[in-house]
Amino acid sequence: MRLEKRARYVLLAVVSALLVALGWWRIMAQTPRATNTSSTPTATISPPSPIPEPISLYRGNAQRTGLVNVPGVPNLAGVAWQKQIGEAGFSSPVYVDGVIYLGTNRGDLLALDAESGDELWTYTEVGGNAGPAAVAGNVVYMGLGVTAGNMGLYALDRHTGKELWNFQTSSPIWLTAPLLYDGKVYFGDQNGVFYAVDIGTHREVWRLDTGRSIYWNAAADDGLVYFTGMGMMYAVDARTGKERWQSRSSVDWSPLTIASGVIYAGALDNGFAAINAQTGDELWSFRDVMTDRANWSAPAVADGVVFAGNRTGYMYAFDARTGAQRWKFKADAPPTSDPLIADGVLYIGVGSHGNTHAEQDQRDVYALNAQTGAALWRFKAQGEVFNGPGLSEHQVYFLTATGNLYALQ
Repeated sequence: MRLEKRARYVLLAVVSALLVALGWWRIMAQTPRATNTSSTPTATISPPSPIPEPISLYRGNAQRTGLVNVPGVPNLAGVAWQKQIGEAGFSSPVYVDGVIYLGTNRGDLLALDAESGDELWTYTEVGGNAGPAAVAGNVVYMGLGVTAGNMGLYALDRHTGKELWNFQTSSPIWLTAPLLYDGKVYFGDQNGVFYAVDIGTHREVWRLDTGRSIYWNAAADDGLVYFTGMGMMYAVDARTGKERWQSRSSVDWSPLTIASGVIYAGALDNGFAAINAQTGDELWSFRDVMTDRANWSAPAVADGVVFAGNRTGYMYAFDARTGAQRWKFKADAPPTSDPLIADGVLYIGVGSHGNTHAEQDQRDVYALNAQTGAALWRFKAQGEVFNGPGLSEHQVYFLTATGNLYALQ
């Protein structure tokens, strides 16, 4: 009897505990609960902010292929307008909705009417060297500044030039154009820090400190961002910044381009390579036997062909898959400015990049048939052309080392 009585007490206690737990569960199920943040945090990735239209990036797209979907200027009629903007720097014209955005070596950002060259507004608050701009929606982005507390990424209203926000860096952003991709703006600085900043919150998402100065434009494709820091090439996850692979060169890399899962880039040892974008493995390479040291332009890629110029004075066309040479074109000076291609026409400017000529010397801008390499037209400009051109529906824009900005039609 005692055992039966004791068993009944135990059973009643278990049932009571279950009823209490059930009631507590019902209360908790109906009550909002705070997230527990006292334990070890788990990494979470917020959905990226959408990038608003219109989008205009240096060299046409996030892959930096140089391919622009406009008719361009296959037949040259002449100069539509010309404008002296002073110290030129290393910026290039970026076109969107009838407006050209262009930085100067003074750190100014100009907005010019594309049809007339008339100034719409100028931003002069920061100073320092300005690279090419990037545009998304109503915002234009550019790296500016050379003094502590006054250098970094600046976001301006593209219609008025009013500063909207800025993100400060520890060293200047020099030569590089901001990359807009996956809801973020990506850029690197001279100290070798590569940043990802959310365009909606304006806050840093991640950074990668490479310790190697970053001078060239980043590119992105298939969830990865690619950039170079002197003799290293990096592939990182666009969302997290986690490194996928890196490739070392004995000398500095030139600007890169990615197309159909392959990275194309030259290096200062006169070599040019195709690299698997997922693994970093070399697919093919070309070495210019005319010199033992040659910096290259950024490549342009279209219709299975890769175009790139180097210090020897030649513009090359390679089969994108095999590396076989399709043609080469001899310019009057090194075609190391970044080319653009539109509707089967390749646009290039030339400069010395070897200090063998004065910057004020006249230099040519060419339009080449992309299939054959034959010159369609050439225009002699006042000053060397170190910077890549810009294109609109029916004009080509380029800036010389002497500060002459041309619009050809």
